[in-house]
Amino acid sequence: MKIFILITLFFCVFQLNAQDNQGVINNTGSSVLRAGSAVQSSYGSMAYFYNPKVKVEGSVYLFNNWENNARIYTKDNYTYLLRNINLNLEMNSFVSKVAVDSIYTFNIQNVDKIIIENKIFRQYILNEKKRIFQVVYESSKFALLKSVHVQYVKASANPMINRPNDKVIKRYSYFIYKDKEFTKIKLTKKNVLNLFHSSKLENLKKYVRRNRLSYFIEEDVKRILTHAGSI
Repeated sequence: MKIFILITLFFCVFQLNAQDNQGVINNTGSSVLRAGSAVQSSYGSMAYFYNPKVKVEGSVYLFNNWENNARIYTKDNYTYLLRNINLNLEMNSFVSKVAVDSIYTFNIQNVDKIIIENKIFRQYILNEKKRIFQVVYESSKFALLKSVHVQYVKASANPMINRPNDKVIKRYSYFIYKDKEFTKIKLTKKNVLNLFHSSKLENLKKYVRRNRLSYFIEEDVKRILTHAGSI
């Protein structure tokens, strides 16, 4: 199994030197070892899992499948390309499925950011705990972060509830990260507009009306914040 895991990683991890930006792909054993030290500060850890006896609807993973490409940027200016990655919301960690019953967990303490399917993820410390957030919007003044966690709902025999199996539900929270402090917010018109100086508000409102955007939809809010940053 150990040999199989190493071989799998050899073909899954590619290294790009961000310092010279030559786009050199290197999937040799040495590059995997460098990824282990630069990206993870250690190789990481393996875990084995088994199908639960009770059927559970939903998933603790952020993405619906494992066919995801990631670009990992380290704090010492290296970039690694990785196939087959997902975010375990329950463990709050990035993982890769290296066998049918085996999961490889990454230690990302030396990582600046990870981009998966055009979504940016960073690790922050909130309430003295490390947590992975999706960066919805980022500027020199503040960042809008998204936190996703799972909630377990037990099955019910009540026919009126119609829940024969346990269920995993994904819950979302948004935070403004400014001056190294977190403020939890909801996406509303008032909260979005309060992020900016009054001199920009009329322009922003016209932009929202002209483009038929919503203050409650994440992608629309991202467009609003991006436009506000340009004026």
